[in-house]
Amino acid sequence: MTKFALSFAAGLAVSVTAMAQSFTPGNLVVSIVEMPGTSSNTGRPVSVQQFDLAGLSGSFNASRVLALPASPNQTTTVANSFVLSGSATSEGNLTLSPDRTTLGLAGYNTWVLRGGNTSFTTGSVASTLNFAGNTGTTFAANVPRIVASIPANYSTTSYTLMGNTYSGSNFRTAVVDGSGFLLGGTSLTNNTGNRATGGARSFSGGPNSVALTGAQSPDVLVPSLVNTRQVARDLSGNVIIATQQATAGITPGLYQVISGNAVLLPGFAAPAFGAWGPNDFEFITGTTLYIADDGSAGNAPAQWGGLQRWDFNGTTWALSYVINQVVANAQNVFAGLRSITVTTDGQQNTIYGIDTGGRLVAVVDAGASSVFTTLATPAAGQFFRGVEVTPGTAIPTPAGAALLSLGGLVAMRRRRR
Repeated sequence: MTKFALSFAAGLAVSVTAMAQSFTPGNLVVSIVEMPGTSSNTGRPVSVQQFDLAGLSGSFNASRVLALPASPNQTTTVANSFVLSGSATSEGNLTLSPDRTTLGLAGYNTWVLRGGNTSFTTGSVASTLNFAGNTGTTFAANVPRIVASIPANYSTTSYTLMGNTYSGSNFRTAVVDGSGFLLGGTSLTNNTGNRATGGARSFSGGPNSVALTGAQSPDVLVPSLVNTRQVARDLSGNVIIATQQATAGITPGLYQVISGNAVLLPGFAAPAFGAWGPNDFEFITGTTLYIADDGSAGNAPAQWGGLQRWDFNGTTWALSYVINQVVANAQNVFAGLRSITVTTDGQQNTIYGIDTGGRLVAVVDAGASSVFTTLATPAAGQFFRGVEVTPGTAIPTPAGAALLSLGGLVAMRRRRR
């Protein structure tokens, strides 16, 4: 269509173009790493695509795809070039902002195919992908971290760069939080400088992010929760953190940030140390919580891996059951989960996720015997990473549900349903 036309035709062109560049409410979006060939720890292009829902089925909408900018030049990074590691399945999580208008996606501002080194210790190859410059490292090359803020009209996506963030390791999640961001990831722990860039963080302007916890001593592992998987704000404004790796006495589980300290939610002292690994989470009401566990921690993934439902009894949280079977190729197989989003009508909860088999899956929670349905599998050369509801998707009000926090502790993650 020609750019210059009659005024009516031009107006129509703008309207159609804007519509084609907007995600539509009531559907899903999936982050996809584009990767011809085998996976590797090098920078890879990323797209965010809409998946149109039709109950427990649907299809990708080829006209609603955001291809993030990515520099093909392997010596120069173009403005806003956005890549993810081809091998790090913990990266690429999508998170909807508390006001439900904007998706956050964390990545690396460098060129396609940069990296290639799988060791993130001091002395590694200088061009290693997973690095952001800081004073605590001897690396020569800096790879700034970048956040894509993606509204429903994704043609207006904006990008924010930051340094001193997740040095030497994975930048996993970013929540658009007002004029800033809540961030989650991990860092090298070989020295104080690197360690100080990990854990749950916030960013309210350049050039660097700051720690949400452990500010009194960045060299203390326990309060800093260096290995953070997910960070989100609940309806009461509290920041909730999921940490997976058991390190130096840290219990894997969900924590609330209180005055710069990470306080474990009641009930999360169990299961046993190192036996599970929360990746993603969502509070449906003040008494129902879902956790995505990939089953990679401990020796019994069938026990903890999958979709965990936790319920609050007025005093503490307790694991009610785990749903970890998915129908794939006409048979049930194990399904650990890395990313989830949940919708509810107040009576029935439907959970969508990316499982450890790389599938987009869905289940209606009808109890422990529920089984996931496979909605889609990635095409050759693609890998699914994160799933969310589209920006602008309304929140149905659960009839009679407790939507407020439990004594100011927790409510719903991301204000999304």
